[in-house]
Formats: sequence, structure tokens, C-alpha cells
Amino acid sequence: MTRESQGGTGDKHGEPGYDPAAYGDRLGSDYDALYPQEGLATDAAVDFLTDLTDSLPGNSLLEFGIGTGRLAVELDRRGLRVAGIEASKKMVAELRRKAPAARIEVTLGDYASARLSRRFSVVALVFNNILDPRGISAQLDIFKNAARHLVHGGCFVVEAFVLHDDAKNGSWTVIPRLGDCGYGR
Repeated sequence: MTRESQGGTGDKHGEPGYDPAAYGDRLGSDYDALYPQEGLATDAAVDFLTDLTDSLPGNSLLEFGIGTGRLAVELDRRGLRVAGIEASKKMVAELRRKAPAARIEVTLGDYASARLSRRFSVVALVFNNILDPRGISAQLDIFKNAARHLVHGGCFVVEAFVLHDDAKNGSWTVIPRLGDCGYGR
């Protein structure tokens, strides 16, 4: 789909002046250069999400914070029904530039509150987006919003990594690992 729909963007998490689109709007077209796919185990993540989605009813995936489509574009190419919620119009524009023929429905809004009219086999929140700067109330709303969008028996996938104490000074490298969650057993 090439037309973006508007989702809820209101901030109710007590963070005055917080704009969920600000990060993506600042980085926009530079995001993929800052976080190249080669260093992020993208293929492994796409394989995992494809296998999980294929094992559940509906064969569909909703990505919270879809960004430039690092995962979504390949998931779409593999035949999954993919949708996303993204606050930044610049990130969505980069996704559309990269994959103009992709059939990815994107709703503009805050993934803690934006709603789509259908449910999905999998809702995915990747690349540490669960560490929302608004804190625990926003994180709880993210879980609630994921639950609203899942079919019965669906899965909410959260990808996050934890920094070691010596890396908390800001000089760190992302080395992703894919764990076995035991799905399909």
C-alpha cells in the first residue's frame, strides 16, 4: 500500500514535549547507514519471524516502529502480510523509497496507542524499542496495544539487548544474538 493512514499519536505518558516521531525525523534517510543490516543479524531475525508467523493462523505480522523497513521489506518479499506503525513520516518515506512495490500497510502514529482495524499472527517490537524513554507506563501501554492487535494464540515478539556496565558510557557495539524461544513445540 502506498497510502499511510493516521493512527493515534496523543501522548498520555507524562513526558511533556515528547514527540515519538523526533528520533526518526532526525535520522530519516541516514538511518540505514547508521545501522547497516550486515551487522544486525537481519537475515536471522527475518528467518525467525517468517517461521513463527507461518506457524500461526493468519500469516500476518505487525511491526511496532517499522522504521525504514529493515525487516518488513524482506518479510513482505517472502509473502507474509506485513503492516507497521511508525511515528516518523521521514522513516516511512525511506521505506517507500527502498521498496516502492512493497505491499506494506503503514499507520502513522505512536505504537503505544495507534490502532489498526485488524488483528495479526505476530506483533514484533525490535531493536530495543521496548526501552521507551517515557518509562514503565508507556511500556505497559505497548504490551496492551500488542495484545489488542493479536489473533487468539498469536505472539508478541520483543527484541532487546542489555548493555554491560562498562558499555553504558555510550561507546558500545551491537552484537545481536538470536535465542531459541521454543515456538512451535
